[in-house]
Amino acid sequence: ELELNTQAVSIFPNPTNGKLRISSSIEMERIVLYSVSGSRIREVRVDQSHPEESVIFLPQAAGIYFLRVLAKDGATYSEKIVKQ
Repeated sequence: ELELNTQAVSIFPNPTNGKLRISSSIEMERIVLYSVSGSRIREVRVDQSHPEESVIFLPQAAGIYFLRVLAKDGATYSEKIVKQ
């Protein structure tokens, strides 16, 4: 599995109050949000009319989540997200 470098994907703000913006210099395909226990919470297909930026909303519960960005070329990027 190919990992994207940290310059290719920007996830902000982190920590967040519930709304995350994901910007990328690569063509994203999907964004997947996982709970700290590894359960898939949400999966979003990236809008191809605006592939450079997407928004994802976190659940109401505060805590730690993991976000995975999957690129069209098969590369992935993962980051720990803190929901306040």
